[in-house]
Amino acid sequence: MTRRSLYFTSPAKFQRGTKSATRTATGRGQESWSAPWSVFDIQTTGIDAGFRVIEIAMLDCGGQILIDTMVNPGVHVPATSARVTGINDSAVKAAPAWPSIWSHVEGLLLAQNHIFSWNSECDLRAIRRECVRTDDLIWTSAIDARFVDLARVALIATGYECSFEELCALASVRFPPLGHQRAADCCRAALYIIQALNLV
Repeated sequence: MTRRSLYFTSPAKFQRGTKSATRTATGRGQESWSAPWSVFDIQTTGIDAGFRVIEIAMLDCGGQILIDTMVNPGVHVPATSARVTGINDSAVKAAPAWPSIWSHVEGLLLAQNHIFSWNSECDLRAIRRECVRTDDLIWTSAIDARFVDLARVALIATGYECSFEELCALASVRFPPLGHQRAADCCRAALYIIQALNLV
């Protein structure tokens, strides 16, 4: 399967999601998800304390790509990560390093009213760490409030506590298989889930 080949079918299984359920999940009504909003995902070298970002993607509410790039982490990409994403040392060798893309990424993030991300705190922690590692990069705290944890919103709106992959299956989203789990495809899956849940 190529990076772009996600296939969607009817989201009828998610008709349980309502405006009131969404309001409970977010503390703000469904009507508060005002444009511009986007979906965001990263891939990393792992989940250990020293993990590094190796890919970042962001799509706007219409599905247009705002950014989709691999990132050179400056460290070895472990085999465990490569097996999940298909991204290895040779793939990131010519990719830009985090300091060279941060200004662009920061501008994209600050331009959004809301940024939907699965397990948003994990993504925020990862990109904060990348900034902290470089002395001349400054983290803008206003970014934090823009992130919306899609995992929690989906839990309250649907009543299902499950992984992102399991939620994709419930929404009839064909999730990329092991070895092809790339950031842009995960963003597309998240966008369809948002539409299926009628969150905006």
